Amino acid sequence: MASIINIFTVFLQPVVLTVALVYLYGAVGRWNQSDRTRSLTMGCVFGLGAMMSMAAPITLADGLIFDLRNLLVGMACALLGPLAGIVALAMGVTTRLLIGGQGAMLGVTAMCASAGMAIIWHHWVRRSQLPSDASLLVLGAMISAHIVVGVLLPSPVRAVFMTQLAPIILVANLISAWVVGRLIIRERYLRMEMSDLRLAAETDPLTNLLNRRSLIEVVERHQSSGKTTNGSVMLCFDVDRFKSINDIYGHLAGDQILQCISDRIKSCLRPADVFARLGGDEFVVLLPDVTQDTARIVAERCRAAICDQPFQVNQRSIPVSISMGATFSNEQSSFDKLLSAADVALYEAKADGRNCVALDQTFSTGSAPNMQAA
Repeated sequence: MASIINIFTVFLQPVVLTVALVYLYGAVGRWNQSDRTRSLTMGCVFGLGAMMSMAAPITLADGLIFDLRNLLVGMACALLGPLAGIVALAMGVTTRLLIGGQGAMLGVTAMCASAGMAIIWHHWVRRSQLPSDASLLVLGAMISAHIVVGVLLPSPVRAVFMTQLAPIILVANLISAWVVGRLIIRERYLRMEMSDLRLAAETDPLTNLLNRRSLIEVVERHQSSGKTTNGSVMLCFDVDRFKSINDIYGHLAGDQILQCISDRIKSCLRPADVFARLGGDEFVVLLPDVTQDTARIVAERCRAAICDQPFQVNQRSIPVSISMGATFSNEQSSFDKLLSAADVALYEAKADGRNCVALDQTFSTGSAPNMQAA
């Protein structure tokens, strides 16, 4: 009876612990952080799991104990990437050396063997044409490579290890690798779906710029932060006589022109600037922490980038220009207030003959009220 309970414990412990680690993986994956930070975090989590397993091993027989260090280190290398695996391996090796004993070096060798085979799986087997279930079972078998280290055990212990413990370790690794692999794959798909849904909700599908809702959030977050040395400028522009372009060249050509406009404008902006499409041919740019002189230069550069060179669509050269309105603010202002002021300036630019930038009264005197191409 005790033997049956022991075997049940051997199989239950890895499954329970690794399932818990997978859900931690899912939680960490949803944090807004870089891939490198996530890898380091999960490497620490799996390394901590290996340390806990070594602190509370399962005794199978006199002189024979079982823990999950090789399994956890191997899965970190295979499923989370080399960076996470190296972190988990370093934590596991350090712990085993601190525990000490005659089998310390054998334990370290076994962990390194599992890690090495798991990295091989990560780089080659994972990308093979094998079905995912078969690939995960191969992973379990490769992680079990540390069993070979058992041949270095003293003769009496080696016989018991190979006949009693090695088969249990192999089966436990196969089951755990399959279970954990399936759960991690599921978590990755869920995270990708969430990312796709978030992207669809935040961006304009034609130009991949921010949409109106996302722009409102960015502007209000920027305005409420108060972290600015100068002020912020909102530029609002649309395409001159865009309806005529659609009528003459077709709506598909109009869409292509809008995409090209977004590309040209992006090339004129600073990394911190925010660019969005409100809808139709109307676009907005937020220039945070900018001087008025710099804002004038950026606005004129954007205007010139559109009109200086015709757009090539379906082997036809189409001249395009934009009209732009600009408003400056050095205090907290709502999105609606900024957009309304920039929109008024935009109508002034159209009234002044189009293909120009109109600055509203928020800009200091000393510059012309509008800037127009020569």
